[in-house]
Amino acid sequence: MVLILDDAPCEAIRPSTQQGVLNFLLVLYIPLSYLPQYVRIVRRGSSFGLSPSFVLMSNAFGSSMLANMLTIRRPFGAIECCRRAGLSGLGCATSLLWIVQVAMLWLCSAGLLLLFVTYPPHAVRLSRPATETEESESTSDHPSKQTEKPEASKGKSVSIISLVYGVALLGPSLWFAIAPLHPNDTYYLILQLWSLVCIGLSAALAVAHHVPQLRTTWKLQQMGSLSMTGLGLQIPLHLFLTWSVIDRFGIYRNNVIVFYLLAGNLWINYVVTAIAQSALLILALYYTHAWQGGKQEGGPEEVDEEVVQEAGGENERTPLIRDDRGD
Repeated sequence: MVLILDDAPCEAIRPSTQQGVLNFLLVLYIPLSYLPQYVRIVRRGSSFGLSPSFVLMSNAFGSSMLANMLTIRRPFGAIECCRRAGLSGLGCATSLLWIVQVAMLWLCSAGLLLLFVTYPPHAVRLSRPATETEESESTSDHPSKQTEKPEASKGKSVSIISLVYGVALLGPSLWFAIAPLHPNDTYYLILQLWSLVCIGLSAALAVAHHVPQLRTTWKLQQMGSLSMTGLGLQIPLHLFLTWSVIDRFGIYRNNVIVFYLLAGNLWINYVVTAIAQSALLILALYYTHAWQGGKQEGGPEEVDEEVVQEAGGENERTPLIRDDRGD
């Protein structure tokens, strides 16, 4: 059974006007939801508090979702209809908006990776100047830190791995989407197997890619450069994306496996991502409230050296910013 190709006529693939408007607005909303996170990193001049594994897996998740979107049944069918001129210019554009949305999510995750490399994670000092004793202790403990920047090399490693993963995954998917169809069983079998690989990778990363950030935030007990405003905008974004996919493709009840392979994996990934982001936001709100309470009682204890170094910081003698308003 070939699940990749859609036997529906091209006009049936074209979304309604309401669906087209919603998808277009979501395309505009996606970069806006990431903007607070970008601004927070730039303002602080550091990506401290962001887990390198989270940044890597977020970019890999974006690549997997885009590769998946290019090969599953309905979007692949829309590409074919646009290629065969079965859809008008506007109809073709609105039919491809689901692919544009995922491509925009991938670009935004790549932007986060770029900022992670540009502003390597390091512990940011408090607004008050450090005492001479703190400065001398920090310098004596790290005599070579001005010449060695392991956090910068970690960012380069993350970017190289992300690039290799993206090329390896998106290359075949783009070829299947752009190259003309080859009407033979071998071609369809390879295409379907590749689609299953992309579905599996995107599903695994949807579950796993927020786990390192949850662990880092829990250990640091602060937000660092993670933006609560950005999380607050991205949670409804993924819920709107979920509703958009369900509204367009429906929920199949007859065969769960076929339903999942056709379009269900898309909105399930969005739901899982929204749940993980909600958990991260709750954790951030908790630590922000705890910090404000501790500040009134004389301030919280500093973070352990091992935790700070794991997050790309300096050591426990470096006073950390605990202003976790998350804007």
